[in-house]
Amino acid sequence: MADQLVLIGKQVGDYRLERLIGRGSTTEVYEGRHIQSQRQMAVKIWHTQLGEAERQTFLRELQMISKMSHTHLLDILQYDVQYNVPITYMELLPNGALRQRLKEGQRVPLSLVVTYIKQLAQALQYLHDNKLTHLNVKPENLLLDGQNNVVLADIWIPAIAHHFASSTRQFGLNNIPYMAPELFQNQSSPASDQYALAVIVYEWLSGWPPFQGKPATLVEQHRLMDPPSLREKVENISEEVERVVLKALSKDPQKRFADITAFANALEAASYQKASAQKTYVTAPARPVTVPGQRTAAFQPNSSPSHSSPSHASPSHASSSHSSSSHSSSSHSSPSHSSPSQPGVQQSKTNQTVMPVSPLCILKEPITSLDWSPDGNYIVTVGSGRVVSIWDVAAKKAVQTYQRHRGKIQRVAWGPQQMRHTIASASSEGNIQIWNAKSGMQLASWLEDAPIQNIAWSPDGQFLVSINIAGDNIKIWDAKTSKLVAHYRSKIQHLQVLDWSADGTYIVAGNTEGSMQMWFVGIAMKDNREAFQREQTRVYQRTAVNAIKALAWAPNKGLLAYGGSSAGVDIWNPITGISPVHYDQHKDQINAISWSPDGSSIASASSDTSVQVWESNKGKAICMYRGHSESVNTVKWSPNGNG
Repeated sequence: MADQLVLIGKQVGDYRLERLIGRGSTTEVYEGRHIQSQRQMAVKIWHTQLGEAERQTFLRELQMISKMSHTHLLDILQYDVQYNVPITYMELLPNGALRQRLKEGQRVPLSLVVTYIKQLAQALQYLHDNKLTHLNVKPENLLLDGQNNVVLADIWIPAIAHHFASSTRQFGLNNIPYMAPELFQNQSSPASDQYALAVIVYEWLSGWPPFQGKPATLVEQHRLMDPPSLREKVENISEEVERVVLKALSKDPQKRFADITAFANALEAASYQKASAQKTYVTAPARPVTVPGQRTAAFQPNSSPSHSSPSHASPSHASSSHSSSSHSSSSHSSPSHSSPSQPGVQQSKTNQTVMPVSPLCILKEPITSLDWSPDGNYIVTVGSGRVVSIWDVAAKKAVQTYQRHRGKIQRVAWGPQQMRHTIASASSEGNIQIWNAKSGMQLASWLEDAPIQNIAWSPDGQFLVSINIAGDNIKIWDAKTSKLVAHYRSKIQHLQVLDWSADGTYIVAGNTEGSMQMWFVGIAMKDNREAFQREQTRVYQRTAVNAIKALAWAPNKGLLAYGGSSAGVDIWNPITGISPVHYDQHKDQINAISWSPDGSSIASASSDTSVQVWESNKGKAICMYRGHSESVNTVKWSPNGNG
């Protein structure tokens, strides 16, 4: 029964074997399809035949093991012995083994390591509490479910292991790099699982397990040698992280952590090391400028829970990534509604109205992403760390913080009107979380297989679209169920920005070479969810921008504004290919673009330290906001569009 060429296409129990998924020294795993229900399962077949006594022992052990049920444990749904060959039937997970994605030599960010280890520790602690030890913890047995949560498979089955006891195959050769020293003396305990998990942490952080070599050499290293210094192999690993890992790798099980949960908690705590002293940044309230024939525009950089607070709600908001404390006293007494002729307002050489910016507050980190609530009463911001803050504009204070991410938060987006109490945040660990803005309660969460680069809500609030750091695909997620709805492989590489059109019809993404790809999802958005699987897409190669760093759909037209490394902003109709407007008043690359709610104006933020507001139909400048010493990263127009 161990010959895959013979078994593929054959029936085993009630399942027809369709393809080989994986194989080891003692087993093969097939994808099987139920003859009647067509349900797919993973069918595991051992390379052995059991005697009658072993058969009865196997069935008793599987009866106990199959009762174990945990989110991060792979369920054994059925088991059997056919022709004296043991067989188990398990859930077939869509994303396969983690080993297929995390190859040897590949390092994993600490934040993602912590996420995976916390999940695995929960499963292992559940087993330990039920008087079971896994004893088979290794990367090949770590699977990913549909939301890229890690699931532990292949618990050690004594009846099978004892059958192989007379040979070197009792533990497979690929188990040896992860085996605790006591296992080589036929002694085991829950602490043995902790040791194996610590080896995996070491491997993920450094790229390789602590010990390498032939099996006999590995055994001696596990028994007698201290692991090499982790900090010598990996930059930016703190002493505390190394201490935690080495403690779990102690030769003496009694010197490891009290239980596996304590190990995971200690690793998480060690990952939150205090950052070195950072540069101080300031934020400034908007000072609106009214230009005859134009709507009121205003600019708002960073926000913070201390010091000053925002002035009244403004038409646009922007965040500066680098503005120094020397601006903290500039023009803070200027009136809330100035006109071009008032004192303190300057005219630029291009006839733009140049506004001074006075400070709002002092921060320890730049704002990297922000968004308005649909009612225009609140702003959500994120800096370069793990904390999301919500600000009440009228009350001039922070009213909520959210700190459930373990990695650096890359993007934050407030839900549209239908999800007006909901915020989405995405992190460098590949985690996207949906949570309630009022209570801070997490509503949904899922993991991608790489750090998240960008996210956008669908206009009806039912879905999120994301791009991860690989930049070669987009994924559409159900915001309420965390289910992956569609996964589109991009025809262009290095995608980095995206947006969902206001009518829900199109998703567009831009890349580092100035190309864009657009997906038509309009039919799927009209309650025809199967249409998501029928990908309809179009590629636009090599626009005028060398690298697209910002793009935004108009709120009320089929127009797209985009900009990037060429320092200009283009307005373009992707359907007709017509580009009616080009704005070229910036002096450096464009980092962010935001349309006014009625689509008449655009605010663009640039590395030239300015935010400029201009007419979308003519490309004519309205006003310019300066006061930053370095780049402005993000800009957002308020939903109400009036000061």
